Amino acid sequence: MPRPATLEKPTEVYPGLANRFLHFRTKYISKNQTQAAELISTTQASLSRIESGNRLPSARIVSTMVVKYGLNQEWLYKNTGDPKLKGSENKPSNLMLDITQITADMKKLLAIHDVMAKQQSMLFNKIERLEKQVEEQQKIIDSLRR
Repeated sequence: MPRPATLEKPTEVYPGLANRFLHFRTKYISKNQTQAAELISTTQASLSRIESGNRLPSARIVSTMVVKYGLNQEWLYKNTGDPKLKGSENKPSNLMLDITQITADMKKLLAIHDVMAKQQSMLFNKIERLEKQVEEQQKIIDSLRR
């Protein structure tokens, strides 16, 4: 009895799904894969596997893309209709996207600020120690001149 054929990649089940997913992500979410992953609450590695056809997107990822970005699931899975749902351009979720992105950017900036403040403090301490060393060396030089 012949063995049943096995599918090597999920894209064999849904031809073009990986390409449609990539198209939607770059056009409506972000051209940057890492940033897009953050915006849809997944990892860059996960997006890479989906977009290369090595994995199907999870229901959670697709649901997030539908709610936040108006992804048309019919288009994603069956290539039927438009990539975006009708009327999704004016949904409040687009405003939420902007707020979410701004919040994420602010968190990054605050983390950078904290690191820079610590580095500044360390530099000021180093400068104070160096100034004390210069004063001590100047005293030694003055005493040798006498």
